[in-house]
Amino acid sequence: MDKAIRVVILGREYPLRVQEDTEESTRAAAAIVDARMQAFRQGHPAQSDVVTAVVAALSLADDLQTARRRQHEMASKVDLELQRLDRELEMALAAR
Repeated sequence: MDKAIRVVILGREYPLRVQEDTEESTRAAAAIVDARMQAFRQGHPAQSDVVTAVVAALSLADDLQTARRRQHEMASKVDLELQRLDRELEMALAAR
């Protein structure tokens, strides 16, 4: 079921429609975006809202790429360890 909520980003209120089960995550995402934009704005008060939003979006996209790369690296390590354990198990069963 849709729910109407309002979030505040950089002092501006935005009405949104979200699924009830995503309200909390949407509010959390809005808080992250707001914090990133506020941080940029503090260091660059003369920049427009559009520039502030683009820089914040680029920063968040960079964070996402880093997280995805780390997740991929970790999944690769897990796959290698599973292959090693599988070989050990096969050798142990063959020795019986």
